[in-house]
Amino acid sequence: MGDFGRLPRPTLRSRQRCAADVDSLSVGGARTRTARLAPNLSGRHGHWSGYAIALLVPIIVAGGLVARPLHDAGLLWPALGLAVLGGLLACRTALRSNALRVPAAMLVFWLVLLAWFPLALSRTPDRFAGDREVTYLAQAALWTIPALLLTRGRAGGVRAQRRGWILALVLCCAIATWEITTGQHLWIAAQNPWPFGDAPRAAGTFINPNNLAAALVAMIAAATAALATLTGPVALHPPGIEEDGLDDGLDGGAFEDAFEAGRRTSRRLWLRIEQLVLAVLIAYGSVIIVLSGSRAALAALVGVVVLQGWRILRERAGGRGVLALLRRHLGVVVGLAVAGVAAFLGLLFAPERLIARNPLRRIVFGHLDPATAASDDLRAGLVRAALRYLRDSDYLGSGAGSFEALLAADPNPGVIARTNLHQAFVELVSQYGVVVGAAFAVAVLVLIGALLGSAVRDRRRTAGAARERRIARHEAYGYLLSYGAFGASASSALSYPAWWLTLTAAAAIAWWLAGSRIRRQGYSASRRSVSPSSM
Repeated sequence: MGDFGRLPRPTLRSRQRCAADVDSLSVGGARTRTARLAPNLSGRHGHWSGYAIALLVPIIVAGGLVARPLHDAGLLWPALGLAVLGGLLACRTALRSNALRVPAAMLVFWLVLLAWFPLALSRTPDRFAGDREVTYLAQAALWTIPALLLTRGRAGGVRAQRRGWILALVLCCAIATWEITTGQHLWIAAQNPWPFGDAPRAAGTFINPNNLAAALVAMIAAATAALATLTGPVALHPPGIEEDGLDDGLDGGAFEDAFEAGRRTSRRLWLRIEQLVLAVLIAYGSVIIVLSGSRAALAALVGVVVLQGWRILRERAGGRGVLALLRRHLGVVVGLAVAGVAAFLGLLFAPERLIARNPLRRIVFGHLDPATAASDDLRAGLVRAALRYLRDSDYLGSGAGSFEALLAADPNPGVIARTNLHQAFVELVSQYGVVVGAAFAVAVLVLIGALLGSAVRDRRRTAGAARERRIARHEAYGYLLSYGAFGASASSALSYPAWWLTLTAAAAIAWWLAGSRIRRQGYSASRRSVSPSSM
């Protein structure tokens, strides 16, 4: 018989689109195309802002490694102006189409703080310290506002930001390795002794090991989210977007099938390499946090692990519930719990001859150490003193950079040592007043409300879309945990751009989740129409 009545063989493109339709509607453990698991920064037609934010994040985390040469060359403020201009140009279209409450709340806070500077400077007892803090805060605003605007409230911007944090993790791990192996630290002058003892701890670009550890939590949260997108049933790009380098003229055949198989094999190999690199970075960053001895950073890291574990359990359980899944695999759960407790106790009570410096023991039993207990009492006394200075200023703020000067002149400070406040949240309110504090609280509440509201709405989303958003939402929670640990443990995190960047990263995710429009359950994936540039 001839070709009369023969049905045309489906082309490669049609088979891919059919697979995309099936994958986007699948639930539980269904697999998606490997090609979609390792996307570009912002889709096939990547927006330049994606590459800009991926580069800006490690630059901010690098701190003085970049800012100091720019300052010495007189290029720091022009670079900040260029970053702000790029952010405004990138988001000019996103502002018309996305929910604005999250970025608007963040921008209003910064505007209120900047507008409060003249009053804060007029009230400070130390003009030099006030000018320095105001300058650093202005620089932090000019670094982080573009970091928010460059994401454009889009999924591609969130992914690009995530890659920027991973690059920052690579940078910090490299510096920490050099510091631990050589015993030399970047930001401690040669004539000054290392003030944190002889333990193998790294400070990186943050001067203090506690600051580095808290910042590493944000980087690990980003790396964990990236690893989750590479190991589960989620397509990071909308179905129907054409693959790079494929010709519509191909009409099937052995050559086409072999070509497709080769592409799939190479991408699967590259996927495995990415997974291995991310896993190593996460493990190594966690070790650095433990070595730092920071209790706040370790608690934040545990929070990130718990959030990710809960997300994985919910995905595995599907619609059956987490408890049903645990009962089904009770033996595995009990075995893992026993192994974890045994490993923890083994490290905790290991003989000193085996572990000369045991950071885990120092963290767990730190409250029994007289020096650590005195440090905790000192922190509480410093907070009480700051609140007293706020009350004496009629709740308008004691002035920029005023706490140390006020504490030094206080005849009865109620503390055993005169030092920095070590509590950035209280420092912000006490020095700049309740008006600035209220603007900050509103911005944080709007951010958290957008994250929680998206969790409620995503219950009606299709499986693939909801999973990607759930990964990003848990990533945002990790940024917030890092932000809280950094602000509560650092000697003075108020003027650190990297500290504000963690809050900005969470706000960028909340902006996307609050403004994106994704199909609900029951809609056909093939009817979804999303522009690549909008992602």
